[in-house]
Amino acid sequence: MSIVTSIAILESYRSTQDGTLKLTLALNEMKAENLAKVISLHNKSVVAVLSEGQPSKAQIQAIEDTVIEAPGKQIKSKSKQLRSVLYRLWEKTPNGFDSAEAHYEYMMSNIIEYYKQKIPD
Repeated sequence: MSIVTSIAILESYRSTQDGTLKLTLALNEMKAENLAKVISLHNKSVVAVLSEGQPSKAQIQAIEDTVIEAPGKQIKSKSKQLRSVLYRLWEKTPNGFDSAEAHYEYMMSNIIEYYKQKIPD
C-alpha cells in the first residue's frame, strides 16, 4: 500500500451529478519517489484525510481505527443504459431528429412494436 503525506491547498471543489464532491488539491513539491507514488494512484480508489493543520495523536488514532469501505460503483439500470446508448446513437447520426428526446421516443416505439409482434396470439 502506498502512503504519501503532503501539505496541500484545496484550490476548488464542485458537486457532481452523481452526488459526489470533486476536489482539486495543489500538493507541495515532493521528492521524486513520492511523486511517483501519487501518480501510481491515478484513477484508483484512495483514502483521503483532510485537516487544517497537523492532526493530533488522538485524531490520528481515530483515523487508524476507522474501517473504511469503498462504496460499490452504482450500476445503471438496463433502461438507463438503453437511453444512454440511444442518445449516443442520436449524437452520431441524428437522422433528421431535432432533439434526443424525439429520437428516443421514436426508437422506443419501434422497440415496443417489434416485441409486441413476438407475442403469440
